[in-house]
Amino acid sequence: MRQTVREVTRRYKLSPKQERWLTHWALGEANAGIQRRTKTSQSTVAKHGKAVYRKIGVHRGTQLVPVLLLAHERALDRLRSLAAI
Repeated sequence: MRQTVREVTRRYKLSPKQERWLTHWALGEANAGIQRRTKTSQSTVAKHGKAVYRKIGVHRGTQLVPVLLLAHERALDRLRSLAAI
């Protein structure tokens, strides 16, 4: 999953904090869980989430799923090509 999130981070130029939020979200955590784990306020977590949505061009978390799946496929293709060398 880490490679997938890195792929999305590179492609959409996410900040390190946005990448951290996306990692937590991609692993299935809700904003409340992210807030507890990162010891930040609810508004800060929501702010990072909205910034990620805006940069990626989606409006809801469910719209992130296809973006993550495509990035996952790209990461797997890259690993397969390295394994073939």
